[in-house]
Amino acid sequence: MVVFVAGVAGWVLGMLLVAQLALTAMKPTCYQEGPFVPGAVAPESSAGVSEALSLAPIGRVCSWVVSEAGVVVTVQSGSWATTGLAYGLVGGGFAALVALGFTKRAE
Repeated sequence: MVVFVAGVAGWVLGMLLVAQLALTAMKPTCYQEGPFVPGAVAPESSAGVSEALSLAPIGRVCSWVVSEAGVVVTVQSGSWATTGLAYGLVGGGFAALVALGFTKRAE
């Protein structure tokens, strides 16, 4: 019973953490919040910025056009530690539930 509760709790907490990180990263705010390109002059409008969601690490990817020559620099937000925690909770919870299913089947 303890393994079941721990497995469900880990899986649910991990999924909530992944969802929260992904929803935060999906906001179209590269132009306002970054991540910014170090040392580059940002364009006067958000037209020179494109955004995407990254799942490894969970965060936002911003591509900045930093010169008239069309040079694009890509920077990424997100933490590998937080991503590892989130994916570890999901995977660990799922593994605990699968292991519990196999032990119940063997009985």
